[in-house]
Amino acid sequence: MASNGYQADTGRLTAGANSYTQEGSALSQAAGKLTPTVGASGVGKGFSDVAGKYADAFGKFKDGLARYGTLVTQFGGSLNAAAGRYSSAEESQRRSIPGQE
Repeated sequence: MASNGYQADTGRLTAGANSYTQEGSALSQAAGKLTPTVGASGVGKGFSDVAGKYADAFGKFKDGLARYGTLVTQFGGSLNAAAGRYSSAEESQRRSIPGQE
């Protein structure tokens, strides 16, 4: 609930943090399920010339998506921790100033 100070709503910050954490986790899980489905049998003999480059590019995409998911999850955790610290600081300040209860 927003109060004095910077008027930050820690409930909303926490909800946002949870959303980031959930989405990051979903991205990481999705990256683990990605598999290339293009092959010479579906494209033709010409694909064999670029198959290695395709596999490398696909691997980089998969790794990048997994890394991005991890970073989004970490950001959610950091945002959640910041919301907790902000809430504690606001409560501490509220108790230290007479008439703010």
